[in-house]
Amino acid sequence: MSTAAISSRLPRALIFGGFLLGYAGIALQFAHLPETWLFMLIAALGGIIFLLLIRDWHLLFVGALSFCLPLLYFDANIYYDPRAGGDSGVAIGVLELALIALWLESVATMPREERRALSPSVLRWLIPALFLAALISITVAVKTNIAFYEIVRLGKMVLLWWVVATAVNSKAALRTMLVALFLITIAESFLGFAQKITDGPIASDLLGEKNPIMAVELDSGESFTRVGGTLGHPNELARFLGLVLPMALAMMIGEADKKFRRLAAITLLLGSLALLLTLTRGAWFGMAGATTLVFILALRHPALKTKAWRSLRLLLLLIVPVLLLNLGTLKSRFTSDDQGSFDTRLPMARVALKMIEANPLRGVGIGNYREWLPHFGDPDNPFTLEQKVHNLYLLLASEMGIYALMLFLGILLVAFGTCLKLARRAPLEESVTAIGMAGGLLAFAIHSMVDYVELSRLPILWCYLGLLWAIKTQTEKEAIGPKKAEKFY
Repeated sequence: MSTAAISSRLPRALIFGGFLLGYAGIALQFAHLPETWLFMLIAALGGIIFLLLIRDWHLLFVGALSFCLPLLYFDANIYYDPRAGGDSGVAIGVLELALIALWLESVATMPREERRALSPSVLRWLIPALFLAALISITVAVKTNIAFYEIVRLGKMVLLWWVVATAVNSKAALRTMLVALFLITIAESFLGFAQKITDGPIASDLLGEKNPIMAVELDSGESFTRVGGTLGHPNELARFLGLVLPMALAMMIGEADKKFRRLAAITLLLGSLALLLTLTRGAWFGMAGATTLVFILALRHPALKTKAWRSLRLLLLLIVPVLLLNLGTLKSRFTSDDQGSFDTRLPMARVALKMIEANPLRGVGIGNYREWLPHFGDPDNPFTLEQKVHNLYLLLASEMGIYALMLFLGILLVAFGTCLKLARRAPLEESVTAIGMAGGLLAFAIHSMVDYVELSRLPILWCYLGLLWAIKTQTEKEAIGPKKAEKFY
């Protein structure tokens, strides 16, 4: 064997050996691990089997990263701060392990000529600027330790965006990521069904079901269980499904491969049922808007128009009966007393606006919203003294300042505009993916108006941003041709 051949295989051998050592270390400490890490051992074994089937390290790590996106609570604390309470600390879980694995594999084995600049380049300024705004907000935080831990989480999300943007460098990698995303969505849906049947967690220690299962009283007197999957809350599961299901719809319409199209259809059907069981009204409106947008873009695409009409008829045939059968539940969700959840939206928004007015530039510190509630909350409305404002945009401006909100809105607008451009001009496969992303971003934007989530705890969104720019860069590379591509990079 030549020296060049040995040197080319050395990085792969080192990475493979490192993971074997890590796997062995976990196995040796089996008795001392939290029960949630049993899932990690099962996943590692499944990963080995998957590797034997596809025989491609890069695709394995891409698929693993996508599969781990909703698995936020399969983690172990590296350091925990009991003074801060909650989940304040530095932790590592299956998502971080998959992210690190993909990053190391890409750095060690990806040829230099395949490493690509991000496009459009404005992203390289907007996301670091948002991270900088989060750092600046620490200077006004009441509890700097909580702010620091949120910064660490946000740093993981920025790394996730960058790794996905650079590592998804082929159509095979894109397909692997989407297949894994659909499979984990199906798994989350089945877990939600099981939670609904049992009216509670299935195996919380093993499956990472973080919070108790929620229930609401409908005007019919029925107690309805709201499912949350492994994401720990029905609103979190609904937000995840709102980003994924429009992609499944787009793939069901325009995918050429029959097997993949069937997988997308199954994901859409089961995920829609799980979305219904979350009883999350904001996500329902978001999904309605996303579905409308996906069909509009597909009907305007010359190659997708006929398929879109056919898919619309099929969707109506499948979804309408489900909606009719659950019409009473849907109606009750909008008419039943929700323990003040809807009525408190406006008072919480007023509190957030007061907070923004008092600290317009730097906010009150990332992760520190609740620490300032005693100064701004309404004593006549105790809910405003306990809960964060149920609006992502107001929460972001409150904690990190108006500039941070402008940066985030800029990221969303550029991303949405790029999706619309790719939907019209990109090759068919990339165009279909962009249509699905546009629908998901719209669903997210609508849902975020009536609910909140910390940007540091939303890996599916950051993955989408990275995936979008990976597709954009790949499309530009194909468009300018192999000779100009060298100059482009």
